[in-house]
Amino acid sequence: MRPTLRAAGIQVSHDTVWRFLRREGKTFKKTLVASEQDRTKVARFRASWKTHQHRVDPRRLVFVDETWVKTNMNPNPRLV
Repeated sequence: MRPTLRAAGIQVSHDTVWRFLRREGKTFKKTLVASEQDRTKVARFRASWKTHQHRVDPRRLVFVDETWVKTNMNPNPRLV
């Protein structure tokens, strides 16, 4: 924001920008609900899942913890 103001010939400090944003109620906090849930396709899928959820046998339900999974993982050639 400061570079844009500077380009317009307005000099302000870092603190001034933060005070302005705070006064205007702007925040960088994450929302409690994912914004993807508002999309039509996602909302339709979630509604469909809720109607079919009772069909899932809880004894066969498995939760996969992907905490330590990296998206750039390649198969280990020694294990293949």
